[in-house]
Amino acid sequence: MMVPHKPPPSSWREPLRREWHFSWPFAVFTLLMLLTSLGGLYLLSAGRSVAALEGHWSAESKTAVVRLLDYNTRGQESTWVNFRRTMVALGGASRVLPSLQQTPADAVGARRHLLNFGLPQHEIAPVLFFMQHLGWLPGVQPVLDQWQEASSAVRRLEPLGDAVRAEISAGGRDTALRRELADRIMMLDSRLDGLSDDLSQALQTLVSGIADTVFWTIVIQFVLLVSLGGIMAQRLIFGVVNGAREVRRQEERWRFAIEGANDALWEIDLETQQIRLSRRWYTQLGYEEPVQDFTLRPRAEVTAMIHPEDRERVRRRQAQLLSGQERMVEYRYRHLDQRGRYVWLQARVQSIEFDPQERPVYLLGVHTHVHERHLMEEKMRHMAWVDPLTGLPNRAGFQRSLRLALDNPISRQELAGMTLLPGGDDDSVQVEGECAVVVLNLDGFKDVNEEHGRRTGDAVLRSVAVLLENALQPEELLARTAGDGFSLLLRLDAATLPPGDSARAALDRRVQRLLWQVARPFEIDELPIVVQASAGSALYPADGADAEVLQAHAEMALLLAKAQARGHHRAYDARIEQRARERRVLGADLRLALDRHEFYLVYQPIVHQRTQRVDKAEVLLRWKHPQRGLVSPAEFIPVAEETGLILPIGEWILQQVDRDLHRLRAALGDAFQVSVNKSPRQFLHDAALQQPRESGLLKEHQGHNLCVEITESMLMEASAAVKDKFMQLRDLGIQVSLDDFGTGYSSLAYLKVFDIDFIKIDRSFVKNLSVGSSDQALCEAMVVMAHKLGMKVIAEGVETAVQRDVLDGAGCDYIQGYLYSPPKPLDEFLQWAARHAGQDDAGVARRPVSSDVG
Repeated sequence: MMVPHKPPPSSWREPLRREWHFSWPFAVFTLLMLLTSLGGLYLLSAGRSVAALEGHWSAESKTAVVRLLDYNTRGQESTWVNFRRTMVALGGASRVLPSLQQTPADAVGARRHLLNFGLPQHEIAPVLFFMQHLGWLPGVQPVLDQWQEASSAVRRLEPLGDAVRAEISAGGRDTALRRELADRIMMLDSRLDGLSDDLSQALQTLVSGIADTVFWTIVIQFVLLVSLGGIMAQRLIFGVVNGAREVRRQEERWRFAIEGANDALWEIDLETQQIRLSRRWYTQLGYEEPVQDFTLRPRAEVTAMIHPEDRERVRRRQAQLLSGQERMVEYRYRHLDQRGRYVWLQARVQSIEFDPQERPVYLLGVHTHVHERHLMEEKMRHMAWVDPLTGLPNRAGFQRSLRLALDNPISRQELAGMTLLPGGDDDSVQVEGECAVVVLNLDGFKDVNEEHGRRTGDAVLRSVAVLLENALQPEELLARTAGDGFSLLLRLDAATLPPGDSARAALDRRVQRLLWQVARPFEIDELPIVVQASAGSALYPADGADAEVLQAHAEMALLLAKAQARGHHRAYDARIEQRARERRVLGADLRLALDRHEFYLVYQPIVHQRTQRVDKAEVLLRWKHPQRGLVSPAEFIPVAEETGLILPIGEWILQQVDRDLHRLRAALGDAFQVSVNKSPRQFLHDAALQQPRESGLLKEHQGHNLCVEITESMLMEASAAVKDKFMQLRDLGIQVSLDDFGTGYSSLAYLKVFDIDFIKIDRSFVKNLSVGSSDQALCEAMVVMAHKLGMKVIAEGVETAVQRDVLDGAGCDYIQGYLYSPPKPLDEFLQWAARHAGQDDAGVARRPVSSDVG
């Protein structure tokens, strides 16, 4: 049975709802009377504002006459200036009415004239309303006509003033003329006095009429309103009395429904501190059901039965009702039952009565027995937030704890109870000052699983979790947030830092200590297991104040740490995110580059030293971005590797080489060979290399026309897949060249295992090559070794004749570099090859200033 949680309806609403058919016309009539009264008062205000304008205008016109007479008599220049100012103001006021009467009305201009005339801001709107919209009222139009007539009379002062000004400017010796002008001014002044008096009298009569009309209208409306209000009040009083009876009946029905439901009811009298408990309260907790419907017990006695850890939360939630912050609250708590165990209850409490100061005097509450449901929710919460292998929080649990630590320093158990989340932990973490999020990842953990089995791998993870947990302080956090990764929240107490030390330096030292501890051997089933870990960190609040942002920044730093070396720690800085953003943009542009035909190939010749023939060329990829121009391969190739776009780009290169080989073989001989660079990922997964004949690569060309260049890291894998790929290329006649020889970690044993045709001496050995240098000795040793193993040698990066001669003396087979030519598009390469074939000696090509990377 559902429990009605809302209180009985208020007594004043029911009669109002029943009398609605009468109440709404009364309300509409009252509103109309109010609007009519306000309109009349505004009309009266407009009339008084116009009267004030007229008084100001009359005073100004009188001032203009006095100043003109004074100027005619004494001829002072300051008097003339003041006269002109007055006439300008009067002229503006005279143009107000014509501005409003034109089509369309220029209300903005009229407002400006009144402001210039000096009318107060609050009186402008009523004056404009009066002049523009009230011409239809009796008595208004004659007043406006008299205004126009008086304005015309004032304008006659203009020519008189000009005549006086001309006479005084001429010397003012014609006294007869000045007396005549004075007489004309006096006559105009008499005329203005009469017009002003008439206009003032007409305005006073009009305003008095408006005032009388408004007064009697308000009186009549008030009488009607009082009469109708009395009728309405009488009906409402009878309705309230009947409504109170209905409320009592509904209260009885509501109480009956509560007692018939499964929820327990209780009421707290805040004045007496007594609590009334329903029968269901006793039966839910296993006590004997009382005879009475409600029993009265001291509030303190019932409160003592609440679990000690929950009492403060219950008190705080009820205090929100007492302070008026809430009208209803919900919370979950543990209560002692008859058997002496604590069971979970879920309560809803609301204020139902208030004193004159609007403070609650009664609290009404119901609670539901939710013990079994709460235990199930606890189990589900544990599964959702805890890693089952290590018992640590998982990623979701760590994020929740981290948000609480950074944003809301209260216990997670309390937060769970207040928001009805399932359960919660008892610990709380509060961040004060600096801290750091550290993401730690085990390097090569997959190898542990593959070599020793998943059970051993799980044991390693548990051991790492215990080691990290023992290294943390009590107020710090640890979680397993990935298959082989952990996240930590570390405190950085400024008080414990050495003088002059920074938080970042202290963090780096602490993380390095953790990495060293993880790198120690773990004893698993009497076997020493060694793992390494890399870490990335982000400092709070310098690197972010949000939990998700800090985690993301720490993971960015971890990626850079793993890219540098194993067992390395990298702290986040803003440049990491900037580079990551640039790489994302570059990756997005890379996805469109193939479809937009932005890639093109260049060829750099590889010249045979003995014959000086161009037998080979290395093909290189170039990208001409529509906005950025030429993008360095060193910049976009790593992005292509990360995103997997290197595979479709590699296939496109082979298809383009297949088309270019027709022209290359026709110009330079059928045996001409093109070297193509392949990364480890391309070498193993490139579709064109998987089935070169089916892909069309070797349909019209022979295997010896193609050479695949790989790096020494490929030999380090020495996997079955790599060996199979070498065998497949050998069966097809495709040769293999080992690029950047001498810079990697390959041993001579790998050169024996794999069938390598060429080794390429890295440019770092050629750069400073000269007679008698250590680089000469290294190059000679590499050439001798390669020839003994049946390989040919190519030296790349050769730029000077001295380098070429030293290499030639060492027995190097092929030379590649700017000494002969930079990488060129196919047409330019063929033109260069034709010129080179016609020369007896190799000419030295000057290296151009370019962004190309050979």
